[in-house]
Amino acid sequence: TVHGEGQNAESCPPALVAALLCAALFPQVATATLPHVSQPKSSKAKQNVAANGWGGAAKPKLMVKDAATGQPTRVKIHPGSVSAYEDTLSSPYLLYQELTSTTQLYVRDITPVPPLALALFGGPLAADRQAG
Repeated sequence: TVHGEGQNAESCPPALVAALLCAALFPQVATATLPHVSQPKSSKAKQNVAANGWGGAAKPKLMVKDAATGQPTRVKIHPGSVSAYEDTLSSPYLLYQELTSTTQLYVRDITPVPPLALALFGGPLAADRQAG
């Protein structure tokens, strides 16, 4: 047989999938950052948080690079996406298949990828002159 004994022909290591996606979808990369959320300070505010179930978790802020200007542009995950209501992501880098503009700018079909896979298979690296 082509596959070794005990191997499933359909199984593929996640690192290989991430590498293939980086090679196929680059430069369609969004970066995610968590906005700073201040914790309640007063005892009344803490009681309100406990009663309403708000734990202070904020949605990640997503940015893509505008193809025309090269400037960062704010986007959101499309509400129909599987990951639309996730509070945490496994990586700050997301590959997306489609950029859609309706009432807002949305990314669809997103997949988190590790930074190493993006660095190795995501195209040429360039220095950020603005970062200093």
